[in-house]
Amino acid sequence: MTGWQTVARKEIRELLGSRTGKFGIGLVVLVFLLGGYIVPTTTSDPTISDYDSFLRGIVLFLVPLFGLLLGYRAIVAERAAGRLTLSLSFPHSRADVVLGKAFGRGCVLLGTITAGVLGGAILVDYPFGTIDPVVLGSYLGVTVLYGLAFLAIGIGLSAATSSLRRATVFTFGVFFLS
Repeated sequence: MTGWQTVARKEIRELLGSRTGKFGIGLVVLVFLLGGYIVPTTTSDPTISDYDSFLRGIVLFLVPLFGLLLGYRAIVAERAAGRLTLSLSFPHSRADVVLGKAFGRGCVLLGTITAGVLGGAILVDYPFGTIDPVVLGSYLGVTVLYGLAFLAIGIGLSAATSSLRRATVFTFGVFFLS
């Protein structure tokens, strides 16, 4: 197993084991599920387009925020706590650490958005509507790519800054400017 894979597995375990990680994941999944619950009650013969139009404003706010919050403390928090020096003392290069953190956090983001969108689509489809798998797949793919773009920005800011305060300010600056 290479170095970045070890770092990625550690990141996934830490995110799924922490209270704030569970809260963030649960919140994102809950928003998608609530959208899937509300759409069939407000429209007749709902489709994934109705689901998309209902959640568009929320998704444009929540997915970038979730991606940035997953990424902005990835490296700078370890640097501030002194754990980055320890990680680099193992046979991991700097690229392994950054790639492993990006991959691990990307897997968590992918799983969270996939679970939420598929759960919401099942709720839209189950009682009254129909879901086209191609449209659902493209909606899911675009939503995940949107989140991954902001995750990459967050990890980049985390790697480029030397203090948690600067990373936080830059991250929320990017969020409010986008």
